[in-house]
Amino acid sequence: MPENQTFIIEPKALTPGLTFYRRADGIFVFVFRDMTPKTVTAWAVQSSQNDRAAYQARQHIRTLYDMRGHWILSPYMIAKAVQVAEETPNNLVESIAVLGDKLTITVLGGVIRRLTPKVRQSIMVFTREDDALLWFAERVALLGAPAFV
Repeated sequence: MPENQTFIIEPKALTPGLTFYRRADGIFVFVFRDMTPKTVTAWAVQSSQNDRAAYQARQHIRTLYDMRGHWILSPYMIAKAVQVAEETPNNLVESIAVLGDKLTITVLGGVIRRLTPKVRQSIMVFTREDDALLWFAERVALLGAPAFV
């Protein structure tokens, strides 16, 4: 989490293994420290709420998942991720950046890209947060949908 960052939603621990906040530029951020069922359930509930709010506002939602050091996905995490993806509204404009170390990206890359089959949704994986933020800006320009702020 950047030290000089301002927030729309202040950082809060949803569980001991999951911190959630919203940056001043509107980007939602989830910082994972574990993949326990409690953490995964808290993520799924908050992520679904975020998606519904952006869909109702007809705006482009951008979410950053900081998963550095957490490359093992439990079957429960995969099932919840598939459930959240299936429940995502078809016309939601969504960009998801997954931030991880090289091992995280190698292991998760193939799995997470299959979670957004809808046309206006995309997931990319990054090792550097700056690259993820640049990609978000490119997605906003490319899609032409107003960013959810």
